[in-house]
Amino acid sequence: MTLESNGIYVRASSGQEKTKCPKCSPKRRKSFDPCLSVNIDEGVWNCHHCGWKGSLHKKMKTIEQVLIKPKQEVNTQLPKDITDWFNDRGISESVLIDENIGFNNSWIEFPFYKDGQIVNIKSRTLAKGFKQEKNAEKCFYRFDHLIGMKTIIITEGEMDALSLVQSGFNNVVSVPDGATAPNSKPTDRKFSYLLSAEEHFMNADTVILCTDSDPSGKHLREELSRRIGREKC
Repeated sequence: MTLESNGIYVRASSGQEKTKCPKCSPKRRKSFDPCLSVNIDEGVWNCHHCGWKGSLHKKMKTIEQVLIKPKQEVNTQLPKDITDWFNDRGISESVLIDENIGFNNSWIEFPFYKDGQIVNIKSRTLAKGFKQEKNAEKCFYRFDHLIGMKTIIITEGEMDALSLVQSGFNNVVSVPDGATAPNSKPTDRKFSYLLSAEEHFMNADTVILCTDSDPSGKHLREELSRRIGREKC
């Protein structure tokens, strides 16, 4: 079985490419809209318009993850040492209030909003301990702020995103899991948070990748640009 036998036509021989969906594109007014994401190396595809998914590997098992919705409110009453810690990094209390930054038993909480609902919470201590809600949805931090934006800024972490918000940029989001290890080959699962944002990237004119300059940050930048499209980044 090949991609062509499924009606899928791509130009590249490897990597990931967007193309027309043979199931829904002929019926759509925007029939040339590339709504089908194809991972050529792994032989899998997913349409972000009609939801058609498939694989060239007949024996591949599909595991559906049951997503758990976390609590919908965080304690935004931050202790003074926490607000001082943010202030030392140039982030004001007004930004902390606007972004609903929370605090719970020594953990700073960064709520991930999508469509106005909290779908995940990432927590950290001042000593750089990190954790996320178990089985919660993976999406960009500040997801709702990329909707309708012609220019989208992506950072490597939540603190970087807040620093840009402090500087007056509202069209900024952050990846949920930080940078990728140099010389690694990240899987589609690692970058699954891109799927729910793909329509917004397609509608944007420019994506600015604002990652660190260390090897991990550069690797993340290269992988994001490959998956989103280098012509936009």
